[in-house]
Amino acid sequence: MKALRLDRRTQQFNALVKSSGWSQAEVARQLKVTPGAVSQFRSGKIRPRGLTLRMFKIVLGKDNPAVLKAYENTNAVVLDSWEHELVKALRSLPEKHRQQLLKPLKELIGALQLAGRAA
Repeated sequence: MKALRLDRRTQQFNALVKSSGWSQAEVARQLKVTPGAVSQFRSGKIRPRGLTLRMFKIVLGKDNPAVLKAYENTNAVVLDSWEHELVKALRSLPEKHRQQLLKPLKELIGALQLAGRAA
């Protein structure tokens, strides 16, 4: 089996994890992401965003704190692998088809939320 070659951002992320001396759980806590996201970043399954790397450097005291404030003011979300696959599948469709799928999906989610409140 051929070894996975990690991209530059993944290599940087792994170097920061190593230099921090923290467990993956602590890295996740510091970066406000899930431990699963940290694992996926480390393995190269999901590529860490540039902003995530900057945030990590700031937390470690290795970068400009102004970026930390910008990061905290975003609605950045780290997707689980199944969410990532879903987004990828949806993006592969023409816009018209995405919109056709979105309406009944929103209705289903609303119905499930109502049912959950009633239970």
